[in-house]
Amino acid sequence: MKNIARSVLVIVVAGVLVAGGAIVGHFTAAEHAPAAAQAKPSMCNLRISWDTTNGAEHAIYVAPDPADRSLVQRYGHIANQSCTDAQLTDWIDQRRKEHAAVDVCRPVLRTDDVTGYVYPIGCAVPELVVSDGPR
Repeated sequence: MKNIARSVLVIVVAGVLVAGGAIVGHFTAAEHAPAAAQAKPSMCNLRISWDTTNGAEHAIYVAPDPADRSLVQRYGHIANQSCTDAQLTDWIDQRRKEHAAVDVCRPVLRTDDVTGYVYPIGCAVPELVVSDGPR
C-alpha cells in the first residue's frame, strides 16, 4: 500500500512540474515572439487624393514607420507591407500622369527559420502586364 501511495505521489508531483513548465514556457515564448508577428498592420502609405481646389487627383507618399527608416535609406521610397499590388500600380500610374518620379517598391522580407529574425532581401515593384494572347 505504501508503494502505491508513493507512486501516486511521484506521478502527481511530476505532472504538476511538467504543467508548470509548460505554462512558464508558453509565457516566455510569447514575450520573445518576433516583433513582426505582434505588430498591428498599418494602412497603405501610398494614397491617391482628390484635390478640390484644382479638381484633380494627386498621388501622395506618406513616410513609413520609423522602424522602416533603414529600408528607406537602402531602397528609396518604399510601400509598406499592407499596400496591395493594385494600390501600388495605381499609385505609380497616377505619378506618371503627374510627370513625377515613380521610384517606389515594396521590400521583400525573409524570415530565418531558426532564429525567427525577419530581414530584407530585396525590393520589388509589381507591374501590370497585358498580352494579346488568349486567357
